Amino acid sequence: MLRSGRGGAAAPCARAALAARGGDVDEHGLLKAWTVLRTAQEGLGVKLLRSSTGGRNGGGATLTAEGERLLAAYEDYCAKLTAYGETLFAETFAFYDTLTEEKLE
Repeated sequence: MLRSGRGGAAAPCARAALAARGGDVDEHGLLKAWTVLRTAQEGLGVKLLRSSTGGRNGGGATLTAEGERLLAAYEDYCAKLTAYGETLFAETFAFYDTLTEEKLE
């Protein structure tokens, strides 16, 4: 089970997985993505990335089914967190339109 202790790797891992999915990443970002994914694989105990070296097609990397699953869950989590944040903000600052103090000109 993914808990906050081990799960700390989930967010950077998901971002790294996005990079592995073909996002635009510079050399530094790619190195970081590889490091994060390797660390996450060790921490989670599952393979997240399938890679091949060089050769005629130049090698490459793709997410495993577990990597795709983790990434999809993280994206869903982020969407829910964003929606909750927007709702909470609207509720907390609902008074904004009723401010009657002197306005800036």
